[in-house]
Amino acid sequence: MDLAKSHIAGKKTRDKTAGARDRGHLDSSGFPQVYYAVNPATTTWSSLVPVIRERLSSPSHHVRVIPFANWISVVRRSGDSTGPEDLASRNPALKLVDFLEAIQQQAEKEVPSRVLDVEKTLRKSEAMKILGPVNATWMEE
Repeated sequence: MDLAKSHIAGKKTRDKTAGARDRGHLDSSGFPQVYYAVNPATTTWSSLVPVIRERLSSPSHHVRVIPFANWISVVRRSGDSTGPEDLASRNPALKLVDFLEAIQQQAEKEVPSRVLDVEKTLRKSEAMKILGPVNATWMEE
């Protein structure tokens, strides 16, 4: 997982845009420079699940964790039933099921999930350099 806290991503934007006119905002090809607000410090989903389960559980309801592939199957099957109501409003995850399956396939192949290069961002933003991975404290905020 490579999520970034929004206020840190905002600091990155501020770091980059302060004085941008003076420094120039185009790259050597004359195109606008692009900086990705993606957390450079990744973490695993399995390290966050206990915090999420604890937060969502209550004395009357225990959250059961199932493998990602099983959950995707449940989502896909929820679209198989026919009914008068809009399926996407009944289960919004249906809108993302193809995307979720692609993530699962990528994970099974052990392909790194990072597709955005953050090196230029790190050279320009102190806030992003010191961000750190998503952790339990962030999840509780």
